[in-house]
Amino acid sequence: NVGLLAYSPLGFGVLSGKYLDGKRPEGARLTMYDRFARYVNEQAKSATVQYAKIASDAGLDMAQMSLAFVNSRPFVT
Repeated sequence: NVGLLAYSPLGFGVLSGKYLDGKRPEGARLTMYDRFARYVNEQAKSATVQYAKIASDAGLDMAQMSLAFVNSRPFVT
């Protein structure tokens, strides 16, 4: 009966949509630090675009869908 505390449910901001289309907002962590490449490599970019489409098709923005997924897991505290 140990719950999980979700680490970065928005994937370092990627699942907010703010990095779509190659955007790099000023002051954002992935703009300032290149050591987090796992969030913006080609595979991650492709998955994010697909995720954005799924969210849009469901009438949600990416952040809503990401947080709804995390909140729907029974093991998350």
